[in-house]
Amino acid sequence: MPLVILALGIALLLFLMIVLKMNGFIALVIVSVVVGMAQGMPLLATVDDKGEKVKGLLDVIQSGVGGQTGKLVLLLGFGAMLGVFMADMGAANRLATTMINKFGIKHSQLAIVIVSFLVGVVLFYETAFVIIIPIVFAVCRAYKIPVMWLAMPMAIALSTMHSFLPPHPGPSAVANMYDASIGLTMLYGLIFAIPLGAVVAIMWPRLPFVKSVTARPPAGLVNEKEWTDEEMPGFWASLCITALPVILIGGHAILEVTLGHEHAVTKVMAFIGHDWFALMISLLVAVAYFGLVRKVAMDKIMASCAASVKSIAMIVFIIGVNRQKVGLMTACRWLGSGSDPYES
Repeated sequence: MPLVILALGIALLLFLMIVLKMNGFIALVIVSVVVGMAQGMPLLATVDDKGEKVKGLLDVIQSGVGGQTGKLVLLLGFGAMLGVFMADMGAANRLATTMINKFGIKHSQLAIVIVSFLVGVVLFYETAFVIIIPIVFAVCRAYKIPVMWLAMPMAIALSTMHSFLPPHPGPSAVANMYDASIGLTMLYGLIFAIPLGAVVAIMWPRLPFVKSVTARPPAGLVNEKEWTDEEMPGFWASLCITALPVILIGGHAILEVTLGHEHAVTKVMAFIGHDWFALMISLLVAVAYFGLVRKVAMDKIMASCAASVKSIAMIVFIIGVNRQKVGLMTACRWLGSGSDPYES
């Protein structure tokens, strides 16, 4: 019966979001309430036969959402701030244009894949896409290259980063749900996902059905801003700041495996390489560089950081309440125990 209720809940969710076009957060909350009621959970806190307090459905939803988002808000917040800020300062464009120039048109696919991996470390998929796609279109126009030849490798590489590496929402949420190390999650992503993603990105455009597609850049799809060489930061500065969170978080995970948890160096890296703290350090380094070296006004820097939060607000809500849709089935097993399933 619980599986049937869960299946009906998923069907209701799809109906609300696809047919009624309802916002994902609202739809998930509604489904969570419906599934909980169908499982027989009390709506409000009550006392069982043993005199022990039993949490109600609304309390479980509230505490579960708070517990899940509390773990992710710092990680996603600092990740979004760093990514959007680096994009606003032209760092992503510098990486892309430099790599294309260095690799040449003959190896432009490899250049785009590397750039997408680098930019995709801290930028959400849609933001990175909007930044890199104008460069893809420009190169394709200038050298009469089919758009799919470069656009597909870019999209596959960005999807790989967004799907498998923290601090992106999906892998970060999964790691938190299973109490997995963010550092090890990133390390395994670097070891397995990136090589496989690179192979697929290079091979996919060579498939006959992809090569047969004729695509042209739609008008108004991309950002029209054109960066001058003087406006963009240096290549090495852009690369180092973009890679810094990976070095800190991944370095901590490597030291745990090689030196052990109790080693002095590991303990130091456990602090500075902690997921959200490493992102905050990277953001502060970026702010210091652009503020002191590039002489960017602080109000402009802070405006970029503030605007970035808009991109994750709904994501945080959806991740938090999505935990409830899955977790309510577990919560129902705890009825009468007086325990909070999210503390177990």
